[in-house]
Order: sequence, then C-alpha cells, then structure tokens
Amino acid sequence: MKITVITSNTQTISDSDSIKVPLNELSSVENASCLIINLADAMDYVPFNQRKDVLNLAISKLRPGGEIYISGSDMYAIGHYIIEQLTSAEQINTSLYGGRLSCNTMFDVTELCRELDCETINSKLDGLYYSIKARKKCHND
Repeated sequence: MKITVITSNTQTISDSDSIKVPLNELSSVENASCLIINLADAMDYVPFNQRKDVLNLAISKLRPGGEIYISGSDMYAIGHYIIEQLTSAEQINTSLYGGRLSCNTMFDVTELCRELDCETINSKLDGLYYSIKARKKCHND
C-alpha cells in the first residue's frame, strides 16, 4: 500500500495511485502494511514537540524496507535567505506562517529518521525546502 498523509493545509496532490490519509487518522492504518508513506509538507503542520511521535507513528506503518518521503520548510535555509536577502518578504511569510505549526531542518529530520531505525537514501535542499527519502531497516540490516 502507498499512502500520502494530508493535512488541512495540503495542496492538491497529483499522485493518484496513493491512498490519501489525514494526519489525524494515520493511527488507523495497519502497522507494517505500507510500502511507501509520503509525508510531503505534513511535518510543517505538526507541533515541534510532537515531530518524533508523528514520525515514529508513520514509520510503524511501513513494512521493513518500506520508504518514507518527508519534505518541508528548512529553518536554516530560511534564515540564510533572510540574512542574504535572497527572497521576498512575501515568500518568507508564506514559509513561516501559512498555517504551519513548526519549522524543521533537513539535518534534524534526518537525525530523527536515524533514531527511528531508518536509513537515509537521499536528501536535498532546494531553496527554502528540504526533501528526504528514507528506508525502514530490515532486522537483518
């Protein structure tokens, strides 16, 4: 099964072959039943002190070897863009305030994945946003 976790702020998702699951209903998905979980932008709408719990819940839904995709606003990149005046105030306000509950960094989310027994396949910083692809370790890894 492939699922995309959505929030009330999620933009239209063009991935038609995944099942859309609201973030607040993620716990209803059977454990170890997913090959792929897409958390695109969802972590920005999780309170900062709940990030590890939500990520742990999502990872529990993955089969061993399953992949999780995570993306969101990168706090370090936003700070850099502000200091260097590389973007408009409008874009910064949208990135920081547009209903978001937290701002993470690619490094922090990668570390959370590692702590939760996932290996990073790749990570990328693109402007103000990070994306991470990680795989849940098999017990014989």
